[in-house]
Amino acid sequence: MYSRLYGYVSLHCARPSAITGAGGIAAFLAACGSSGSSADTGAAGASGAAGRTWSFTLRKGVLFSDGTPLDAPTVKASFDRLLDPANKSAALSAFASVLKAGGVAVSGADTVVFHLERPFSDFPYLVSAGNYNAVVLKSDYKVGTFATKAIGTGPFRLDSYDVGQGASLRRNPKYRDAGKPYLDGVKVTFHKDAQADLLALQSGAIDAQILSEADLVVPIAGSNSIAVDKASGTSLTAFTLRVDRPPFTKKEVRQAISYALDRPGVLTAVYNGVGVIGNDHLLAPAFAAAPKDLAQRAKDAAKVRSLLSAAGSRICGSPSASTPRTRPTRWSSRTSSSRWGSPSISTSRPPTCSTAAIRRPTPPGCSPPRTSSAGWAARRRASSSSRW
Repeated sequence: MYSRLYGYVSLHCARPSAITGAGGIAAFLAACGSSGSSADTGAAGASGAAGRTWSFTLRKGVLFSDGTPLDAPTVKASFDRLLDPANKSAALSAFASVLKAGGVAVSGADTVVFHLERPFSDFPYLVSAGNYNAVVLKSDYKVGTFATKAIGTGPFRLDSYDVGQGASLRRNPKYRDAGKPYLDGVKVTFHKDAQADLLALQSGAIDAQILSEADLVVPIAGSNSIAVDKASGTSLTAFTLRVDRPPFTKKEVRQAISYALDRPGVLTAVYNGVGVIGNDHLLAPAFAAAPKDLAQRAKDAAKVRSLLSAAGSRICGSPSASTPRTRPTRWSSRTSSSRWGSPSISTSRPPTCSTAAIRRPTPPGCSPPRTSSAGWAARRRASSSSRW
């Protein structure tokens, strides 16, 4: 069987790392499980959550697609490459203040040891797909050659890659899990936008796609020929405030904004009710580290009046929102102006979107309200002539 798995990747950002995620050419030292926990892939076990040293013991018998064994020195070489500032890896910023060059060592042929700059309990996330450039590649890998010479330990091998068209993958016979993958190959095509991708699915030109916008699911929900699989995601929508400008320099005003927001209304209007209501922190429920003991914050008009009174403020007509161009965030920013249900707060916004505004993070005391969303994978239903 040869599946035509078409994933939406914008032409301007179609890069080898996208193919890594879509086709599974290369693997990571660890992977995020469905519950948000760390489930090892390249490693058989990890330890060190209580301190600054993390050790990963590699699985036995893992091979690269060219037959080269995966060992600890190879893993070390991959991370040394990522931590080298000269390579300008996108993964380097994720390791900032946590791991620096020279912090990776080996202990025998199958154990990799990371010496951190400070204790970091969620370190496995940094060596997983959450830090998408942190794939484990061969020791002799040359930066910038992945698209033409992609050798990894994933379930597929790269046959061809065109930055403007797509890629063709075929089954890796040396993959560590016997009998997998189930497909002989995968063809990935890049479309200009998500709408074009959806039309291709509806027409039967493609077999599956990954969706991240709730409105795209509506036209295909309930279809007899298309099945929609939903999975919890870790993305979020956050409303940030300019804390360097009045009236948001006052903590009470920021808290009043949070208590004035109709979160369920935003979730319904923007995401068609699919998602989890945020609770003023930046960790989605899918993360194991997400707070579990916080009472859900909700709209409270009395609390808003009390906080604004304490701050000596009344917000009327002055706050404006400068929204990014991504649709869910733009819609939620616009929708929020009608969801601040307090007589003490009203808002105005400019008629156009802007990507030039630089947002400062909200300091401790009032994290922005946020809504974490879900992701969808749409696929054509199986039939007697299915390619699955």
